[in-house]
Amino acid sequence: MIDTSGTTTADSSPAKHLLLVILALAFVAIGLWMTQATDDSRRYSADMVRLIGWLSIAVFGLFGAIALWRLLMQRGPVITFSPEGFRDIRVTHDIVPWTAIADLDTWRMSGQQVMIVGLKPDEEQKLRLTAIARMSRGANARLGADGLAVTAQGTKMSHEDLMKTTIAYAERYAA
Repeated sequence: MIDTSGTTTADSSPAKHLLLVILALAFVAIGLWMTQATDDSRRYSADMVRLIGWLSIAVFGLFGAIALWRLLMQRGPVITFSPEGFRDIRVTHDIVPWTAIADLDTWRMSGQQVMIVGLKPDEEQKLRLTAIARMSRGANARLGADGLAVTAQGTKMSHEDLMKTTIAYAERYAA
C-alpha cells in the first residue's frame, strides 16, 4: 500500500546517469569509427556510412551531454508526489495538480517505458515546461506519446512504481 498522506519522492540515481554517459560515449566512438569508412564496403556506400556516423555522434553526443549534466547537477528528488499534485523537474517547474490530469498511460518504444500524463484542455498552457519538454513535446506526440512524458529513467524508482504511485495519489486527490 502506498502512503499518499504526505510527500513521496523519486530521487536521482547517479549510477544510472553514469551508465547513460558510458553508453552515449560508446555510441559516439562507434560513430567516429563509422566516419572513417572507405569504399571497401560492398553493402552500403561509404558516404551513407559516414553520414550515419556523424548523425550518431550528434545524437548520442547530445544525449551524453544531457546525462553528464544530470549526473553532475541533479541531486535529491527528481519527481515529487504530494497531496497538491506531482512535479518532475525535468518536465516542468510547476506542480501539476491532480485535478488537471485527464488520463495516465504507458508508452513503450524500443524497450523504454514512459508514463504519459494527459491533461485536461488548457491545463498544459498553465505550466512552465522546461526547454527540453517544450522542444520534445511535438515530436513525442507524433510518435504516439501525446501528453507530458514522465520517465523513471535516471531515478531510483522503477516505471511500475512510478505508475502505481501516480495512480494512488491521483485516485485519492483528483476529486
